Amino acid sequence: MTAAQALGAGEIDYSENVPSDYAPALARDAEITIRSNAGNLGTLRFNHLNPPFSDIRMRQAVLMVADQRDYLSAMAGDPKNWRTCFSFYTCDGAEPDEQGGEALSGPRDVDKAKRLIGEAGYNGGLTGAAPGWPTDEKIEALRAAWFAATEEARRRDLAAQIQQRAFEFVPHIPTGQLVGRRAFPKNLAGVLDAPIPFLWNIEKQP
Repeated sequence: MTAAQALGAGEIDYSENVPSDYAPALARDAEITIRSNAGNLGTLRFNHLNPPFSDIRMRQAVLMVADQRDYLSAMAGDPKNWRTCFSFYTCDGAEPDEQGGEALSGPRDVDKAKRLIGEAGYNGGLTGAAPGWPTDEKIEALRAAWFAATEEARRRDLAAQIQQRAFEFVPHIPTGQLVGRRAFPKNLAGVLDAPIPFLWNIEKQP
């Protein structure tokens, strides 16, 4: 029995991560409450240690053809289960910071991607299997400056610079935001709205 079925049958009182496939059935149950939460940001990660993606041109080429809608629809189907987020930051605020996100939101450029792959000298081979994490001195310097900054305007400016550099360096590719859902019986009171489940303050009413 799945958690969703157990919830509907009254065998459990809380499901912290409702799969998109089960959400419609739970939503039709008059005794169940479903709440959306921040969910998860998807990322496409590269091996920066070994070829071919140790070459920035290869990472930029993938960025030029990647389409968040392809990833999101494959993972979550119905568009109500996801949202595009053309940012290296989250997109939950009233004004999502998508400055520089044109590299992801604009038209895909297969021809330019092919040129970059040619310039990088990629011949279809792979080398090594060890994971390699991104390191960029410019981003690290900007990050350090952000922590040292004391004025909000300065921090916002630095955050924008970090994102702009990230779209150039391509440490990874954001693949969009999946909607998260939690579900519980209507007689469960005090459930807090938060990015992760907090199980205090909850009581079961008659």
